[in-house]
Amino acid sequence: WGIRSLLAERGSPHGSGLGRTRFVVERTHSWFGHYRRLLLCYENTGAHYQGFYQLAACAICAHRLRQANQAAADWQPFAQAA
Repeated sequence: WGIRSLLAERGSPHGSGLGRTRFVVERTHSWFGHYRRLLLCYENTGAHYQGFYQLAACAICAHRLRQANQAAADWQPFAQAA
């Protein structure tokens, strides 16, 4: 049929350069899985579901930024030199 798979093998680098391995999408989907309301669609309209999905994305981004900011605040470049 002439169909080729363009997915990288697990553990190999992917072509976008955004992350180190192929697990970027799987990891991100698992982060959304922590929000129970998104696992089962309780909403009557797609607009409500989309709103909760965007709210979860904002919460995930805020959490990641807080972690990165905390790691940057704790990092001391000359701690071992002293």
